[in-house]
Amino acid sequence: MSEASNFISKRKQPLSLRQKNIQNILWYMLECYSIILNEGKTYSLSDIKKSNVKPENYLRNKLVDEYLRKYTHLFKEKFKTEYIFFDKDTEETYIDEKGSESTDKIDIYIRNKALQDYWSNKPNVYYAVECKRIKELSDTQKYINEDTVGKFIERKHTEFRQPIEGQLAFIENSDISPLNIVDDINKKLCKNTNTESLLSSIEVHEMQKCCFISKHNRSFNIKSKFSIYHLLLDYSDIVIN
Repeated sequence: MSEASNFISKRKQPLSLRQKNIQNILWYMLECYSIILNEGKTYSLSDIKKSNVKPENYLRNKLVDEYLRKYTHLFKEKFKTEYIFFDKDTEETYIDEKGSESTDKIDIYIRNKALQDYWSNKPNVYYAVECKRIKELSDTQKYINEDTVGKFIERKHTEFRQPIEGQLAFIENSDISPLNIVDDINKKLCKNTNTESLLSSIEVHEMQKCCFISKHNRSFNIKSKFSIYHLLLDYSDIVIN
């Protein structure tokens, strides 16, 4: 191998390891989704609406509290790691394109030893996942607006934010498949000049084939590149009217 090729190979290895760490987390999230399906778990939308909790937050809370936090031993055993931590509504500070400082809550906030070891020179490394409900195909616009894809592109965080983001959709309509959603999102994203590559399928779990990846450029400063992993979960038999 030439010296130049060896240098390129060394540069690629950390990226591969970084992606692998995230994919391990995504595998675990999909494993918890499999547990939900196998249990036949259901949530009554009418009951949710009687509470003071937004349906999106209710579904997120149940996923985090009753599954992601409960079954961490599965992650630790499979990936031989010491810890993984899940939280919700963790607040982080960011600066928008106009230079204004504000705070925002992260729907699902994840920390684990592999991520921290990889970014050993950075404190409090985390992986952020934003959640959205999709009830109709038109809801894909909300999925990519300023609250989700848009904010990943337009915001600069005051603390370290790794170049890999996460999004999760609760699909509550049995007439809409993840592929329908991907096609519609891609039609919208192809008009976005900060999108480098559209959603494409990627396998991170042996049973659940609902993970996709897209690549983008941030709109501030040097327009650094970043990726988004998308988990499109079919909740049409889980959320019942």
